Amino acid sequence: MHLQKNYKLKFGDDLTSPSPVLNELLSLFNQDDISLSLLLDIIQKDITVTTNILKYANSAYFGASGTVSSLKKAIELIGLVETRNISVCNVLISNFAQKNYIGHFDYKIFWLHSFLTANISKCIAKLSNKFDENEAYIIGLLHDIGWLAIALYLPDQYDLIRKNDDNNKNNSGKSMHSLIGMKVVKMWNLPDIICNSILYHTNPECATTSVGYESLTALSSRLAVDLENNKLIEKIFFDNYKDLNLDDYQINMIISELPLILTKTKEIINLSEF
Repeated sequence: MHLQKNYKLKFGDDLTSPSPVLNELLSLFNQDDISLSLLLDIIQKDITVTTNILKYANSAYFGASGTVSSLKKAIELIGLVETRNISVCNVLISNFAQKNYIGHFDYKIFWLHSFLTANISKCIAKLSNKFDENEAYIIGLLHDIGWLAIALYLPDQYDLIRKNDDNNKNNSGKSMHSLIGMKVVKMWNLPDIICNSILYHTNPECATTSVGYESLTALSSRLAVDLENNKLIEKIFFDNYKDLNLDDYQINMIISELPLILTKTKEIINLSEF
């Protein structure tokens, strides 16, 4: 059964028209330098994001419990890039939180995996020096957005599609959720490199114009799943991703960073409004 042929989704405004705040935050990923005043102005437009950024700054992770009372100080403590990244995740969480998800779609686990994949991708991009960290982060964060669309618009079919997705790729190696995910981010006018990387992240070897983000995302997602399930990460795991050309030093550094990335990601997700 080829699910791509049997199901057609008609997206609603919540997916076709992302919020102005999300658009403004996404535009910052095209800028080499982020202005504190601009980031402050954008975040202040969203009360949920503002509240959460203050929560993060006052959390145990940042060590400033109860001492940060202004958004400006919170951003300075967390850092401009990290604040932008967290804010994008928060806006996405907030935009789709009040929906009637059924089946086995767990909204919080979905965003934990997405945010964790994004943070791992950013880490690998930085250590490998082969990828743009901003692009790696956004692709990682949105790589499974197709599952969210399916849960929203085909809720009664979600469990069946989830069960069969890996076995129902079309001739080009595109799974249903990655194909739908690509269509979503295209509607958001994101660059082709992001759209194509999401499209082929389940089958990087099938990418027609690959620059490596597909493999990077596949690796990061796999690492995220294993971390979520408390599995031991070993060097041999990276043998399946030799096209990334990571050396032993880089692999060891990535493995050493993973526990801290997991701790930080869980802290932020647990403090988010769901």
